[in-house]
Order: sequence, then C-alpha cells, then structure tokens
Amino acid sequence: MEAFVCICEGGSFNAAARRLNVTQPTVSQRVRELESAIDARLFERNGPRIRLTAEGKALEDLARNLMRSADDVAAHFQTSNQFKGVLRLGVSRALAFQGMSELLQLLEVRFPLLKVSLRVDDSGSMSKMLADGDLDVAVLRDPAPNPLMEQKFVAMSELVWFGSARRSWPRRMRPQDLAALHVFLSPPPSRLHASVMGWFAAANAVPSRISTCNDPVVSIESAASGLSVSALPRSIVRESINSGRLVELSVQPALPSHQVFVCYVRDKADAGMEAISEVTIGVMKRLGAY
Repeated sequence: MEAFVCICEGGSFNAAARRLNVTQPTVSQRVRELESAIDARLFERNGPRIRLTAEGKALEDLARNLMRSADDVAAHFQTSNQFKGVLRLGVSRALAFQGMSELLQLLEVRFPLLKVSLRVDDSGSMSKMLADGDLDVAVLRDPAPNPLMEQKFVAMSELVWFGSARRSWPRRMRPQDLAALHVFLSPPPSRLHASVMGWFAAANAVPSRISTCNDPVVSIESAASGLSVSALPRSIVRESINSGRLVELSVQPALPSHQVFVCYVRDKADAGMEAISEVTIGVMKRLGAY
C-alpha cells in the first residue's frame, strides 16, 4: 500500500523507489502483489508513463487514509513508550479533590510504564518548583508569562464565598461584612489567598480574624459547622452547596476569577509531554475540576 501511495505522489515507479530507498523492480513487485490481493489493475503503463485506472483512482484516497491511520497508530505507541521513568506532576486542589483517580487511570492506560510522583500544592509554590526543575508538569492559576514555559489554557475558575446552611445570611454582603467574621483561607503564597486579600484591600476592609489551612476539606468542614466563612473555587464546593450543607454567600463585588493553565518547561516539550498535558486538560474540562 505504501508503494502505491508513493507512486501516486511521485508520479512514477522510479520516484517511489527513490523515496522508499528500494529498487524499481521491488516497487513493481509490491504493486503486483497489491493488484493480485485486490484482484484489480491499478495502473495503465505506456513506457515510462503511467496512469491510474478507474480502480486505482478509487483506491487512492482510501490508501492515503489507511497510511495516515497507520502513522497515527505508530505515533500513539511511540508516545506511550516515551515515558518509562517518573513524571513529577503538580496538581491543584480542585483537580485532586474531584478528578485525581480518573486522571491517574487514564495515565495508566496511556503510559503503562510511567510512574507518577504527585504533588498537591498551591500555584505559588508549584510555579517555583516548575521553574527550578522540580516538577515536569503543573496545573497553575494565573501563572506569570514566561517565555521558557508552555502554558495551555484550561478554563476560568470562579471563586465563591460560602458559609453554613444552618445560619441565616444577608441577601447581599460587602467586604466589610465578611471582614468582621472568622475567615478560613488557604495560606500564602497561594493564588487564592492573594486574590481574597486583594479583594478585601480594594474595599479598604481588614479582616479581624483569619485562619489558614492548605486542605480545602478543613475549610469546608469549618464553614459547614458554622465556625467560619471561606472562599474556594466553585468546583470544589459545588457538591456541598447542592447537598444543602453549605450556602453560597451573595457578595458585592464578586471575587475575581482565575485563569487555569497546564504548564511545562518548553525544553521538555515533546509528543509525550503534549499527550500528558492534553489528558490532564481533558479530565479537568470533563469534570469541571478547576
């Protein structure tokens, strides 16, 4: 089939032989074998000049598609075998909270020889680790532009304030209202902490009591019990809000949204790294885990 496509593209048996790095009789033999297999004549020969028969024209597009499919299959398995060591993967808490098992299962299928060293951390810490070469791939919020980094946009992540469903809350709350409450946040240098503190500062509001924890489960449980209010990506608290444990607080102005990216160092960009990033992005989009 490859010889047939090369003849079609090169216009002659000799051109196909040069492209395939074989002799012209070898190309002729391969064509005869193909014609015998499909019981059809593919070329009309008039000396050095050749012309596709009706059957040859009918086969041409199909043959090209088959060759492309064969190339895709080869590329898939070459990519799958490129990673046989350790992938140092940094993920957001939103992804760890919702979609980590699915991501690990897909990586297992796509890269069966791959070992994963997983880091769940904030974007500030993981940005530095990625730049220092301590991570291969990381899910980051609002990463700074960096010509050395490949940054693939995933989605906008909406931040929300929430509190216990057992309490009554005002219909609309301002930063000053929330500043008077016990606030539970992720610690600095997380992007979430910076965004919330910037939101307070823009309104000249100074929170009277801030506690921090890098585990969103703690923030959710503290808020659900009525001990505090907190802010997290909507995707993390969606289930708790839908189940009636938490309520989303209506605030004015709204918290700023974050841009979420999958990032890796451009020097490490290859088909395998590209495939890993696309698998990660696919899981995040499918589950809304950002």
